[in-house]
Amino acid sequence: MAEDNKQFIRFLQSENVRLQEENRHLAEEMRETRRYMKSLLQVHSAVQKFTPEQDILDLIGDNPTPAADADPAEVDAVAERPGEDQISHLSGIQEQLERIHRVIMFEKSSAWNVVAAVVQCLAIMLLIAAAFCWLEKPIELIVVALTFQVMALTFFVKGK
Repeated sequence: MAEDNKQFIRFLQSENVRLQEENRHLAEEMRETRRYMKSLLQVHSAVQKFTPEQDILDLIGDNPTPAADADPAEVDAVAERPGEDQISHLSGIQEQLERIHRVIMFEKSSAWNVVAAVVQCLAIMLLIAAAFCWLEKPIELIVVALTFQVMALTFFVKGK
């Protein structure tokens, strides 16, 4: 019985050591994740300040400064890269940002939206024609215009 208790105590001690080591490892991962999230938030806020007309290469100047909390080994690795490499990376980033801006600025178009726009124009023309022949029987033109309007709305909704 005493031998079983000793083995159980040794097991608990080894499990305690393992769990403490795992806890240290998880705490380090948590610090790294928080630093990564902080960097992402800084990049997000910086991107929000860009306008399509700005050239981001003008914003950094000749000596880009690394973040204050960056790893010194990473800073040295970036500093050792030739200038052309940095410029090509920044040019790629600028192109990506411009593409994202274009996608955000212009709504996706589809054939349904084009058909809806054409039908909408026809409905407007029919209403104008109904206004010109108001003294005669414009009711048929108004009904057809309303039908075209419902069709246009249906096509717009289908295009979304």
